[in-house]
Parts: sequence; C-alpha cells; structure tokens
Amino acid sequence: MAGKSTDILTKAATEFATAKAGDMISKIGDKASGNGKSKGDDNKGFIGKTAQKMGEGKGPVKSMLSGAGEAIKGVFKRKGGNKRPTNIVEDCFIGVTPDVAFAAWTQFEEFASFTKGVENVTRGEETPEEELEEGQHPLEGEETGWTGKIFINRRTWKAKTVDYDPPKRISWTSEGPKGTVDGTITFTAIGDNATLMLFVFEYRSKGPIEWIGNRWRTVGRRIRLDIKHFRRYVMRTEPDELPEPEEADEIPEDAKEESDEGSEDQETDESEESEDEDDEEDEDEDEDESDEDEPDVDFDDPRIQELMEMDIKDLMQLAIDLGYDEDEVEEASEEDLAKSVAYAEENPDEEESGEE
Repeated sequence: MAGKSTDILTKAATEFATAKAGDMISKIGDKASGNGKSKGDDNKGFIGKTAQKMGEGKGPVKSMLSGAGEAIKGVFKRKGGNKRPTNIVEDCFIGVTPDVAFAAWTQFEEFASFTKGVENVTRGEETPEEELEEGQHPLEGEETGWTGKIFINRRTWKAKTVDYDPPKRISWTSEGPKGTVDGTITFTAIGDNATLMLFVFEYRSKGPIEWIGNRWRTVGRRIRLDIKHFRRYVMRTEPDELPEPEEADEIPEDAKEESDEGSEDQETDESEESEDEDDEEDEDEDEDESDEDEPDVDFDDPRIQELMEMDIKDLMQLAIDLGYDEDEVEEASEEDLAKSVAYAEENPDEEESGEE
C-alpha cells in the first residue's frame, strides 16, 4: 500500500516538473522570437530579427549576429530608460585667481593636451553682436564638437554653452548617440591667489556598454581624474603660457570724461567742505576767545536784575559814566549793558576796555 502511494506521488511530481519546464521554455522562446509582451513593435527578438535579415538577402551569419544584438538590447532595456541621470558632484582648489582658472577651463581646444580621453574639440562661432540680448556674452550659445576615446571605443558628442559669466560660472548641455553630460562649474575666489571650483554634472547613459560602465562608476572616476589633470595643467604651466583672462570692458571716452568731471566736482566739494570746516573752527576759536574775555557774571544776581529794571536811558548813561564807549553803548542790548555795568562795579580796579 505504501509503495503504491509513493509511486503515485513520484509520478505527480514528475508531471508537474515537466509542465513547469515546458512553460519556462515556451516563455523563453516567446521572448527570443519577439512574441512576448513588450513596448513597441521594434523589438522583434533574436528569431524575428534573424528571419528579417535573411529575408532581406543577408547571409545566415550576419543575420544571426543582428538577431543576437537585438536580443542583448532587449535584455539591457529597462523601464524608465535614461530619464534618471547620474549626479556627479566634485570640488577642487587651484592656486590661481578665478579669472586665470576660468580662462584656462574655457580653452576647450587645449583639453586634448592634458585630459586622458578627449582627442579633439572644435569650437563654434560667437553670437553676432546684433543678436545679443542685454547682458549676454558672445560665447553664450556657442556649440562645440567633441571626440573622445574610452578604452577601445571612440565617442562623439556636441555641447552647447547655456551660461557664460566670466570669471564666475559656466553651464552647458550636451547631446550624443551614446549618452549626455550636462554640467555647471562655479569659480570662487579664496584669498588673494586661490580659487574654489565646484562641479555639478548630470550623466545619462545610452546603450548596454554605457549602462554597464555607469554601473561601475567609470564616468565619475574619469571626471575626477580629468579634474586632477586640469589642476596639474594650470599649476605646472608657466603663467605666461596660460590663456590670458578676458580684460574688463573698456570705459567709453564720454563716460571717462563724466567720471573725471565727477571726480573734479567731488574734489571741489571736498575742498569747499574743508574750507567750511576751517572757517567753523576759526569761528569756534573766536567764540572760545570771546567767551574767555566775557565777564563771568551771574545773571541771577540781584544787582543784574535791578539794573535791567532801570530805564534804558539811565542804564546807558551809567555805562558811559563807568568808561564804556558811547557808540558801543548805543548798539548794545539792555542785557549786555546790565552785565557790563555790574562787572565794572564789582571789579573797579581792572582797566576798563570798553568791550561788551
């Protein structure tokens, strides 16, 4: 009885495994022939692509290679494609000023002399002056062509400068059949003779080889290596052999004249202000001397109050009797007369000067 049950279970297990294996083989065949579920009709699979090439009159070997290539592309094609970039962020200190670092970096045709992969760079044309917008640099919008070699593969791509602000910032976008690298670099002065360069790159791979290379972070490593090569190139090159920084925009003659006139006016104003200050100082000194000469009289003294209550004519006559000049007495105020009379009465022994 037990042996019969075992035989039944063994038979059922064998049938199940056979069915599963047949189902898996069927699915693999569908994928290879392009009959499986896929986005679009371009992916025909190994069998479909091979049959198509043979139908076009090509030999069996070339047809099978085309079919194998189509199958490999299908394996590495993933959901989302290259929409999600790989972000690469680096920084670098260089012992030159920002204008020198910016000028050296923007000489793209020199990259082949110090980087590892760049073989050739062709420069584009500057934007015509009549087409420039306000504040736009002529090199903003320049298109450059690049050729580089990575291992045994040669790649070409085009780049477009979208922001050119010397010596502070440069940004670009790129387009190529095997991927794109968009980036931004800023140049910040550190002290008198150093620059901090900040790099931000967005890399999007295309194709199986680039996808595998990106998984191994080969692009990030190559960028870090080329940044080191750039620092070595700038630091080890003689200053007179480096590209010359852009000169500041020349000031128009009329602007210079206005500036000179403004400086002359400013000098005149400063001179007048200085003279006014000197006059004020002289007046202050005169006031100080006058204060020293003025009698030290307490205006709350009863004698002052009494004199101020007198008739003005009697007060004037009293001041004249005490020796003050008649003309000065007539011009003096009642308060000054009372003060002078009180002072003369309290100090009869001092020589009468006749001053208020």
